[in-house]
Amino acid sequence: MNTRTLKRSLNHTTDNMLGSIGLQRRSNMLGPAFMLLIGGAVAGSVVALLCAPKSGENLREDIAQRARMLGERARTATRQLGEGVRSKRLRVEHQQSLDTSYHS
Repeated sequence: MNTRTLKRSLNHTTDNMLGSIGLQRRSNMLGPAFMLLIGGAVAGSVVALLCAPKSGENLREDIAQRARMLGERARTATRQLGEGVRSKRLRVEHQQSLDTSYHS
């Protein structure tokens, strides 16, 4: 084994090494689960509002208020999810840079 081949084999990423033996990282199921949660919350809210004995005007006000509240919750959750993903990406990139510098 020459130096170039050795260097190339040491610079493999985790994904490349897993792929070479037929494996891959577990996928993150947080996104689809979050969307199901939001969809269920919206559907439940609509059903609850439609079944409540209220006048049309009061019902429309309630629907608008809940829609604003759900929109704010969705924005907050999306922001938190994005921050978590960015944080995880930075940790992975940092670890990869440490691995690369260690093997160089």
